[in-house]
Amino acid sequence: MKFSTDAVTLRRFFAFSSAFVDAARIYIADGLNVRAVDSGNVCLTSVKSPKTAFDVFEVGREKEFGVDLKKTSSFLKRLMGVVNVEIDKNIMSLSTENLSYSTKLIDVEHLKPQAKMPELNFTAKAETSGDEFRNAIAIASRVSSHVIFENGLEGLTMKAGDGSNSLTYSFYESEREAKTAVSCEYLKSISKILAKTDIVAILAGKDIPLKIAIEPEQRLEVAYYIAPRIEVR
Repeated sequence: MKFSTDAVTLRRFFAFSSAFVDAARIYIADGLNVRAVDSGNVCLTSVKSPKTAFDVFEVGREKEFGVDLKKTSSFLKRLMGVVNVEIDKNIMSLSTENLSYSTKLIDVEHLKPQAKMPELNFTAKAETSGDEFRNAIAIASRVSSHVIFENGLEGLTMKAGDGSNSLTYSFYESEREAKTAVSCEYLKSISKILAKTDIVAILAGKDIPLKIAIEPEQRLEVAYYIAPRIEVR
C-alpha cells in the first residue's frame, strides 16, 4: 500500500487529527479518514483527506491501521515537497527526495474503534474567519471556563460569565432557536489550530454537541464535535 501527496496536505491532516487524540485508527478506502473521541469523551474529531488529494493512491481494498498521530505530526513539520508513504505489514515509511523515515504502527486492537458520526439537528449556523474565532475564544476564556452559544434576535451569540463580569460576542448569522454550553478549554485548542483558516463554521442546536468545522476544501474535511455541559444552563 502506498500513496503520496505534498507535505502541507499530510502535515495539516495529522495536525488536525492529533488536536485531542494522541493515537488512533486511520481508515483507508476513498482517502484517509480519522474519526476518534478524546480520552475524556468530550470531543469527537473527524478529519478526511479524499483520494483526489493524492498524486499516487495505490490502496486496493479498504484497510485500517494504528498510528501515533502526535509523533507523526511532529515529524511532518520538518518535511517539504512531495511525501511518499508506504505501509508494509506493521511498518509505515515516509520519504522525500532526500530523506526517509520508518516507524512501527500500533496494533489496532489497542485502540478504540472508529467513532460513529452523530445524527444532530443543528438549528443555527454562523461563519467567521479563523483569526476572528481565535480572538473571540481568547477573550471569552478570560471571563469564564465555559461559554454558551445561543441563538436570538442578535443572531448566534457566544456568552461568557454573568452579572457584573460577562461578555457577549455576536456572530450575526442565524436560523432557529439554539442554546448549548461548552468548555473553553476545547474551544481554545480548536481556535488555535484553525487560526489560519479562511472560514470557520459554527453549528449549534438545543443541548446537543457544538460543531466547529472548516468549509470542505479540495484536500481536506475537518470537523470537531464538542459535547455540551448539561449542568450549565
